[in-house]
Amino acid sequence: GWDQIDETKIITQMAPGDSNTVYVTWTNTGEGEYYIQVALEPDFSDDRNLNNRAVRRLTVGPPSPTPPPPPPTEPVKFDLWVYSEDVNFSDINPDIGESITIDALVHAKSDNTQTEPNVPVTFYAHHATGETYQIGRILMVGEMFPGDNQIVSTTWRNAAEGVYVIEVVLGPEFSDDNNGNNQATRELVVGNRPPVAYAGPDQTVECASNTEEGTKVQLNGTGSSDPDGDPLTYTWTGPFIESPATGPTPTVTLSDGCPGDYVITLVVNDGTVNSEPDDVVITVQDTTP
Repeated sequence: GWDQIDETKIITQMAPGDSNTVYVTWTNTGEGEYYIQVALEPDFSDDRNLNNRAVRRLTVGPPSPTPPPPPPTEPVKFDLWVYSEDVNFSDINPDIGESITIDALVHAKSDNTQTEPNVPVTFYAHHATGETYQIGRILMVGEMFPGDNQIVSTTWRNAAEGVYVIEVVLGPEFSDDNNGNNQATRELVVGNRPPVAYAGPDQTVECASNTEEGTKVQLNGTGSSDPDGDPLTYTWTGPFIESPATGPTPTVTLSDGCPGDYVITLVVNDGTVNSEPDDVVITVQDTTP
């Protein structure tokens, strides 16, 4: 037999040639095969080959099994890096006890799909004596998105003169696919740096010791320099009559006979400390027939 599952009426009036969709909602009571019959009531003629009803089979199957949960996956970690050229100082040659700001520009990998909040960044100062100081540790502000760059900073007041290597280290809470660039270093000199003397290239001159003026040589120390930009004073010593001579380009008179090699030494001073000495060799030749 047939069980009636619902009844509905065509809501709107139909004119010749019209079509109208009717529907009902049914909750089945169990799995199996059902034949669903739609029957039109006999309140109208049926001149169209008795098509006042239609039947279609419906199969109700067992409930679909619940899929197993996906296996746990390792979280995707963010790839960040920093380069030595991205480490900058507010003063590249601070005085002893001066506070400076150290900035580092951190880069985020452009093809990563995950953000990373609060990555720790640690700053170290390695002194030439072998001592190491942690001078700052901060968390990067906010999240970084793929392709972002972010500046992190710390302030440090040095306590001693000398050469330091400042190291910036990114925390381990992320992957490091970018060739190990999770740390960067840059040298910082605190206090006065000594100047560098350059006595010029070696020279060859003609002997004139048998003349009234003697053998003259013009020296040239203009290639000397001071890394702090301090003004220099020049002191020349050696086997010449005017020793010691001063100034960057003095002319001196050699005191010994000809021919021979003369070594003249230059030391420069920046107002605080002397440079290491630098020598120039003057070769005196006698080509007189």
